[in-house]
Amino acid sequence: MLGRFRNSFRCGMPKCPTIRIPGMEKPESSAAAESAEELEDRDPNNLNQHLQVMWDDVIGEPEGIRSPECAWRLSGHCFRLSRGCCYVLLSVLIAPLLALCLGFTFACLAFQVTAFNWEDPFELESQLTQDEILMRDQFRTYCQEQLLPRVIEANRKEHFDREIMRQMGQLGVLGCTMKGYGAAGVSSVAYGLLAREIENVDSGYRSALSVQSSLAIGAIYMFGSDAQKERFLPKMVSGEKIGCFGLTEPNHGSDIGAMETRAIYDSDKKVYKLNGSKTWITNSPIADVLIVWARCDDGQIRGFIVEREVAGDRLSTPKIEGKFSLRSSITGMILMDNVIVPEENLLNVQGLRNILKKKLMTIKNGVVTRDRVLHSLGYLITENLIKGPFSCLNNARYGIAWGALGAAEACLKIARSYTLERKQFKRPLAANQLVQKKLADMMCDIAIGLQACLRVGRLKDENR
Repeated sequence: MLGRFRNSFRCGMPKCPTIRIPGMEKPESSAAAESAEELEDRDPNNLNQHLQVMWDDVIGEPEGIRSPECAWRLSGHCFRLSRGCCYVLLSVLIAPLLALCLGFTFACLAFQVTAFNWEDPFELESQLTQDEILMRDQFRTYCQEQLLPRVIEANRKEHFDREIMRQMGQLGVLGCTMKGYGAAGVSSVAYGLLAREIENVDSGYRSALSVQSSLAIGAIYMFGSDAQKERFLPKMVSGEKIGCFGLTEPNHGSDIGAMETRAIYDSDKKVYKLNGSKTWITNSPIADVLIVWARCDDGQIRGFIVEREVAGDRLSTPKIEGKFSLRSSITGMILMDNVIVPEENLLNVQGLRNILKKKLMTIKNGVVTRDRVLHSLGYLITENLIKGPFSCLNNARYGIAWGALGAAEACLKIARSYTLERKQFKRPLAANQLVQKKLADMMCDIAIGLQACLRVGRLKDENR
């Protein structure tokens, strides 16, 4: 074995006494004294002697390895041996640890372990566009900083500050789904998110927003002429003018089939005279523009744009006091005594009676049976939802759905915070399973409702 090891380092060159390594020459006994001194100067530490002993002890053939080629081969072989030993050592010590780290990393990537977000279990946030998120966050800041501090006093005193409408107009919230007329032109989902944020503070503020945006502005935008839109919408979108929607009556509520408010047409003056009353009308005591629905002489239901400045003393809008809810919004009546409305303020919307007549006239070759009449009435209701006052209410109800969930979210957060902080019998109320079940049910219902509202909003934007 030792022989093989020696042979691997044996120099293949013939031994030649003339080959010398500078500074490593073996001193000759016949050398002069000056030669010894010169060698000592080149090798003050007597390295040559030490190297000679090392070669003799390890290899045993000092004369065969004194060439630089053999020394280089020896050093390279020693380096390779040491490197191999290091690799073996590292693989034994580090490989298990590295395998453990890689396994844990791949496991995390495979399972995507994330903390459960009880405020957004279905990840609604990931389904929104950047524009929708930006507008929502901006309006959320306004609601929390401007509306929340004043809501307690407004609720106690049943007071609505008209300046709130101007502020929302400056933020681009009023009539925000419209195209043109100074509106923001955002999606229906964005409008729903705004309703959700404002009702997270108070339902009364959301009611004022819904009436202004969906009912008053919406009626003119859907059924008004171009002249009417140019005249009324820009100021209503900016919040300079406030609108209301007069449909509900004292004796019949929103049953428009039994509507008692009358509109008499004066052909000579080309004006309508409105008589009747409406009640539980949000914003009516402070409204500048009133959308009023009335039955005409031909039995058709029509919509009118009533201007407070033009109507004068013949129009009265007393405030309803002592409400038990929505106290931060202002609610009143609309009392009309021969209120003059010019013909150009008539909304272009088809009424109930003509729709029914047209449908009945389409029945051919047969007796008008009860089933066909009921079918026609069903068509009447469906058609009216599209072209009558209920189409305005549908837009408002969409925002109300988002708003109701915003109020529910506020209730859930308050209840959760209270049950975590309130302690009974040395533990929080939230530790009880019955409380946990109720909170979990609230969370699930809210999350499902938000997904339904989101889907309806996307369908609305697609005109489906």
